[in-house]
Amino acid sequence: MIERGRISSGQMALILFAGISTTGTLVSPNMTGWYAGRDLWLSVLWASLYGFVAVGLAFRLHRIYPGENIIQYSPRILGNLPGKALGLLFLVSYLVLVGITLREYAEFVKGIFLPQTPMTVIVGSMMLVSAFAVKGGVEVIVRVTQALLPAALLIFLVTLCLTVQSWDVQHLFPILEKGIGPSLKGSMVPGIWFSEFFVITFLLPLLADPSKGLRRGLIAVTSVALLFLYINLICLFVFGMEYLVMVYPLFEATRYISYAQFFEHLDAIMLMLWMTGIFIKLCLVHYVVVLGTSQWLNLSDYQPYSLQMAFLAAGLSLWVVPSSQELYRAISTIFPFFFPGTNVLIPILLWLIAEWRNRGLQKGEVVQ
Repeated sequence: MIERGRISSGQMALILFAGISTTGTLVSPNMTGWYAGRDLWLSVLWASLYGFVAVGLAFRLHRIYPGENIIQYSPRILGNLPGKALGLLFLVSYLVLVGITLREYAEFVKGIFLPQTPMTVIVGSMMLVSAFAVKGGVEVIVRVTQALLPAALLIFLVTLCLTVQSWDVQHLFPILEKGIGPSLKGSMVPGIWFSEFFVITFLLPLLADPSKGLRRGLIAVTSVALLFLYINLICLFVFGMEYLVMVYPLFEATRYISYAQFFEHLDAIMLMLWMTGIFIKLCLVHYVVVLGTSQWLNLSDYQPYSLQMAFLAAGLSLWVVPSSQELYRAISTIFPFFFPGTNVLIPILLWLIAEWRNRGLQKGEVVQ
């Protein structure tokens, strides 16, 4: 194993929570609302099923092939050449995820706060810091998460609670006005983020307490679902159906906070908190790409290649889509099929094949 670091199941849950929820909290409400309307909060409940299935599949495959992730056990399930091809598909999908996350971050910062700053500077600076964190290994990433996330999450939740003065609960009704169909269609967008929970396959082999891995993974899924539900309801309570014309409705909601004409203009605080989550997510997915690529190439170490992969991801983020409009169109039309297909459908097929190949063997034995 080229990663010698060890983490606890609690640390794994923290980094999953931060890594999955960050970008979804900013852009998901608007895109979900295109399909679900005022039932966007129900879409979160349906979408969370992706997360529970992804975690369950990753854990079951890890039980069959302990100490290995999908890059390592795919050739054992499908054969060397098909398994390597599947591993390459996963690596490309995670590299695209790094690029898309970077581009979302850059579009938001440049569009709202730093319109005169070149996008290459915004992207390059964030990716450079991420590269140094990944070079330190998984233990560095989780310690940074432990240091930054609790305080940032507390401030974030308290800040959102301050929007209560603008809430109108009547915007929630009527529920299921057009039936269950719109909320099911809307679930495809947050399903992108919940399907990303399959990234746990790279963390399960590193656990110091693997017996708690499944329970903590499911807790992470539940926590993200509750956060998405909370955020969607706030956007609906504050704006009603007007949130559909806002690209970042959650961010706009914080601008409504004003107490005694003194405690207001909290958008800068929200940016700081959101950047903390973006950094953790980039570190997690960047780490997965670097580690997985090194395992795919049968290298003895992954840390020396962190910076090179960072340059590749930064370039991809600038090339993958020509504009912010195309980026959000892809998130709402292409990615709801690509990422769940990669992170849920393919693992289901792998699990079925693995179970079939290992049928009749005693517990702990696997086909070599």
